[in-house]
Amino acid sequence: MIDTDPVDAPSLSDRTTLERIRIFFGHAAGNMFSIVVAGVLIAVVLRLAGVADALLMWWFGGLVLASVAVIFYEAWVQGQTLQTVATARRLLRWRMVLGAVVALQCGTAVFMLPSGAQHTEAAFLFLIVSTVVTIGALSYAVVPAYYTMLGLIGMLPMVLYNAHAFVRSGDNFHLMLMVMAVAWLVVVLIKARRVSLTAIEAIALNERLKDAVEEQRRTKEYMSHMAMHDELTGLANRRYFEQVFVRTRSLAEREGSRFGVMSIDLNDFKPVNDRHGHAVGDVLLQTVASRLQKAIRASDFCARVGGDEFALIIDKVNADTDLDGMATKLRGVLGKPFLPLGISVATGASVGWALFPSDGNEMAPLLAVADKRMYAEKLALRRAARARARV
Repeated sequence: MIDTDPVDAPSLSDRTTLERIRIFFGHAAGNMFSIVVAGVLIAVVLRLAGVADALLMWWFGGLVLASVAVIFYEAWVQGQTLQTVATARRLLRWRMVLGAVVALQCGTAVFMLPSGAQHTEAAFLFLIVSTVVTIGALSYAVVPAYYTMLGLIGMLPMVLYNAHAFVRSGDNFHLMLMVMAVAWLVVVLIKARRVSLTAIEAIALNERLKDAVEEQRRTKEYMSHMAMHDELTGLANRRYFEQVFVRTRSLAEREGSRFGVMSIDLNDFKPVNDRHGHAVGDVLLQTVASRLQKAIRASDFCARVGGDEFALIIDKVNADTDLDGMATKLRGVLGKPFLPLGISVATGASVGWALFPSDGNEMAPLLAVADKRMYAEKLALRRAARARARV
C-alpha cells in the first residue's frame, strides 16, 4: 500500500503567504530605478526653490544609498530558500524597514523647501511624491502592510507640511494641497486594496489548483498501485507478474541469458484459518511476503498470485542447481515457526521451479512445470506424513 496522505504538509494559508512574499521580493531593481528618477526630479525642484547644493547632495546621496541597500538585500534574499512562513516574515520585516527609509527620504523632502517657496514648487513635489506612492502601492499589492506603510510615510509629511504652511500663512493653496494629499492617499489605498484582494485571491486559487493537480496525481498513482499490487501483502499481483515476466523474457532473449520461475504454496494454510480465524491467516500471509522479499535478491521479483500461492522470477541463473539451491533456501525461510498475533503457527511451504528456456518460452508452460514440481513435493510430504502417522 502507498501512503496517500501528505506528511506535515503546510496549510493553504501558509503556502499562500509564502508565495505572496516570494512574489513581493524581486521588484526592487525596477522600483528603485523609479525612486532614483523621482529623486532626481525632487532635487531639481528643490534646487529651483533655492535649496543649497550641499544639502541636496547629502539628501540625494542618502536616497541612492538606501535604494542600493534595498536592491542588494533583495538580491541576497533571492538566494535564500523561503521554506517557512516564520523565515519569510522575518526577511519581509527587514525589507519593510529598508522600504520605510526610502519612503521617508522621498516624503520628508518637502520640508527642505525654503519659507519663500512658490506654489509651483510645492505642487510639483506633491505630484512627484504622489506618483511614487501610487507606483509603490500597485507594485507591492500582494503585501497590504507594505504599501500602506509606503503611503503613510510618503504622503503624511506632505499633509503635515501643507497644514503647517496654511496655519502659518493662511494661504488656501496649502489647504487645497493638504486636502488633495489626504484624498489621494485614501483613494490610492482603496484602489490598492482592491488590487491586493484580487492578487491574493489569484495566488490562493493557484495554490488550490496545485492541490487539485497533486491530489489527482496521487489518486492516479494510488489506483495504478492498487491495480498492480496485492492489497493484503503489498506484493505484486498476477497482472504485474505477467508484465515483469514479459520484460524479463525479452531481456533474456536479447542477452542470451536464463532466468527461473518459482511456484510457492503454503502447507496446511487452510487449517490455520479454520483453527485461528482469518485475522491470523492474514498476518501469516503478510509475514510470508516479508520473508520472501528479504530472501530474494533486489533483481528478483515476487508476487502473490492466489490465496496462499506465490510466484517468483529469479533473474540471471546459470543452471538448474541455482534454482534448486534457491528452493532449498526458501523452504528453510518459510519452515521457521510463525507468530501471527502472538499465536505460534508451525507451517512450511512447497516450492517448485522451472528454467527459461529449458522448460519453456512462455509463462504458462513455465508455471505449469514449476507447479508440477511443487505439487509433486507437496504430495511427497503428505505421503511422508501419513507414513509417520501409521508408525
